[in-house]
Amino acid sequence: MSSADEAYCADSVRRLDPDRYLLAMLAPENTRAALFSIYAFNTEIARIRESVSEALLGHIRLQWWRDALDKLYAGEGLEHAVVRPLGDAIKRHGLSRTYFDCLIEARSSDLDDTPPESVALLETYARDTSAPLVKLALETLDIRDPAALTAADHAGTAWALSGLLRAMPRALGSGWQYLPAALCEKHGFVLKDLAEPADRQELVSLVRELSEYINREIDAARALRDDIPGSAVTALLPVSYSDYCQRQLRKAGYDPFDLRVVSSPPMIAWRLFFRAKLGRY
Repeated sequence: MSSADEAYCADSVRRLDPDRYLLAMLAPENTRAALFSIYAFNTEIARIRESVSEALLGHIRLQWWRDALDKLYAGEGLEHAVVRPLGDAIKRHGLSRTYFDCLIEARSSDLDDTPPESVALLETYARDTSAPLVKLALETLDIRDPAALTAADHAGTAWALSGLLRAMPRALGSGWQYLPAALCEKHGFVLKDLAEPADRQELVSLVRELSEYINREIDAARALRDDIPGSAVTALLPVSYSDYCQRQLRKAGYDPFDLRVVSSPPMIAWRLFFRAKLGRY
């Protein structure tokens, strides 16, 4: 990989996905270039929804990435600042194609504005847009055991659900309603003007229930710690990050518009650094 490609991927992740940039910087140095290329790939497909004017154009872009992966796994090159380093990462670490395919397929649902019917469907979306990245991070560490992969599913789901809560003000403001229809009906929440705190009680109630699902995923991931190699901890730090976000959410009274929820937890870099040093996610 050229230094220019590595710098491009690192800068892309730093600007567009600063939380995962932090995770990459906490990983072993010999895995960072691969992680930056993986996360840069993710930023490319995750931003498609907001960068196209109609769904068809988004599907065309996702197909371009499928075709690019076809070339990489066939041993062919492609002149692209993210594809080139991604190809190097695939060869060096034996990265599994199925995880990239899962990410692309999950992002195709972003192009459909119909909200999920149930929490289970939202959890599936959260898992499929995030857990493959945790599993790819594990593969850069040469870890593929079943317990670690199961923990990755829980870690990715918790991370993505937590991220959806943090992004809720921006999403609702743009008209993107990804909250489960059944949950909205249960709590009496209807997408409307939420500018005044008094108008947010139904949403707060809904967020409190969603938060319980995140806690379950965190607990499930941590229940596997004794069965997972200590070297896997940096790949599973999304569990700790999600837990810190949950603490901020509780302090904010489950109001997703509170700045403590929207912002990254205080001193998160140091907190994750010490978790990594302790070998505990």
